[in-house]
Amino acid sequence: MEKILRINMADLTTSEEAVKEEYKFLGGRSLTDQIIVDEVDPKCHALGPNNKFVIGVGMLTGTTAPCSGRLSAGAKSPLTGGIKESNAGGPGGIMLARMGIKAVVVEGKPEDDKFYIIRITPAGAEILEAPEEIIGKGTYDTAKVLIEKYPKSNVMAIGQAGEERCAASCISVTNNEGDPSRNFGRGGLGAVLGSKKVKAIVINNEGKRDGFLPIARPDEFKPVAKELSKMANEAGKGLRAYGTAVLVTPVNKVGGLPTKNWHTGQDENFEKITGQAIHALAEENGGQWGHACHPGCVIQCSNIVNDKDGNYITGSLEFETVALFGSNCLIDDIETIAWCDRMCDDFGVDTIDTGCVAGAAMDAGLIEWGDKEGLKNFVAEIGKKTPLGLLIASGVETFCKVYGQSRVPATKGQSIAAYDPRACKGTGVTYATSQMGGDHTFGNALPGRGKDVNPNLPDHQVGVIRMLQILSASIIDSTGTCLFVGPSVTKLPYITKMVNARYGIDMTEEDMIEFGKKVLTQEKEFNRAAGLLDVDMPEWFKIEKLAPFDLVFDVPEEDVANVQNFDVEMDTTRVW
Repeated sequence: MEKILRINMADLTTSEEAVKEEYKFLGGRSLTDQIIVDEVDPKCHALGPNNKFVIGVGMLTGTTAPCSGRLSAGAKSPLTGGIKESNAGGPGGIMLARMGIKAVVVEGKPEDDKFYIIRITPAGAEILEAPEEIIGKGTYDTAKVLIEKYPKSNVMAIGQAGEERCAASCISVTNNEGDPSRNFGRGGLGAVLGSKKVKAIVINNEGKRDGFLPIARPDEFKPVAKELSKMANEAGKGLRAYGTAVLVTPVNKVGGLPTKNWHTGQDENFEKITGQAIHALAEENGGQWGHACHPGCVIQCSNIVNDKDGNYITGSLEFETVALFGSNCLIDDIETIAWCDRMCDDFGVDTIDTGCVAGAAMDAGLIEWGDKEGLKNFVAEIGKKTPLGLLIASGVETFCKVYGQSRVPATKGQSIAAYDPRACKGTGVTYATSQMGGDHTFGNALPGRGKDVNPNLPDHQVGVIRMLQILSASIIDSTGTCLFVGPSVTKLPYITKMVNARYGIDMTEEDMIEFGKKVLTQEKEFNRAAGLLDVDMPEWFKIEKLAPFDLVFDVPEEDVANVQNFDVEMDTTRVW
């Protein structure tokens, strides 16, 4: 029988409760959303006692569905002021599923100023005073101490930025090897956990394998899971070899690669920061490619980057990190970018927001363009908790306000990802309409994602994005499935069949689409109650032409505002 764990930080107690009937067929994003909508006042302060931090296990997590081990976390975001879901790899989701835990809700805040850890095992949850040696430390030291104390655990920890409740702080999650290189990265969830004085959550299922996610109709489930696994394995060959940074070349080609703080969309040195370049460095320095971010991943797009002496730097350089610390800052050295990624993981800050801040800092004259040591020293300020470091960890919107800059690459307070909306117009529609700020995973129209759709032109973008947002919410984020399995109409029947077989229900593909619409609508209603705009696109993207193709974001405003109007006929013909 699945259960929900409640962790009350106000009185330092824990409890278990049965899953409500209305939560039974929810998971991941749909589950964290529903708990937040039901229990959190949209107008509460994100760092106050009435916000809640929620972990939700995906509908398919813990099964043999391929790449289904992602774990969701949600809260009211201190960065955007609205609802937030972020998901991460690592073994924690599967561990929770095997213990029959569907959700973990952390609520309240203690009166004292101590930090605590939450330990979850098959025996239940307990709140323990955090060891002194991890207070004020980064997530690498924290994970090392806690894994030595509690072997074979998955650790979710905040670094210095989360302890100081900085708005762009994240939660670093240990991977299969125990390195905190996976992240609940976006939306400032580390600050929420820090406000509740939780330094880390330690999950250890002690090898438990019984009582988790029973399959109601296993004979129906197995062949579909096997077929989808084959499809994902075949489609993921490029990602397995070169990681997500394989996107550098196509995004640069369409003129959408953020370069020199978004002043241009192409970098003449882009080949030095591609997935192929990372692969070559891994071969030279004894790193790794084809690395899984969680058990059961068949795509294996993660990587391990070592320095020239073969020493580990970081686990998984992803496209957005590479672009925003690379071309955006005119840095063409993979090892420098890797160290920036390592520091972000260690200090517990979002690499996307921090990379955008670094570009803005270079524009403001704080660092010289292309200055590798200057960039590393800039990021290192976060770990020192200096005033500059705390400002960096507060996000690009706050940073630009302090330095009087009008070119703020953010929507709803959260930095956009590494796809310039003037060239990648579909993803620009998502930035403008996402309930979660500039979040590409909300519905990302990668070059080639839409059939017969040119990313540089406004035509058909809204129809494509409407469908991508629906499918991302339903068949990806709510099931615990990796984004690279694909929020596409081709994968919709497979995932629908697995959800049906897992629960013993009979949803149609149309039902799954309606499910995604409900998730999006509920998020919008929460944000409206919190006082957020439905549509937010910075003015400068509409008027400043992007070289080399002289592009602006010109998708008609009335069409953008209509993207989450679900009364229109769905166009599934352009989303492969």
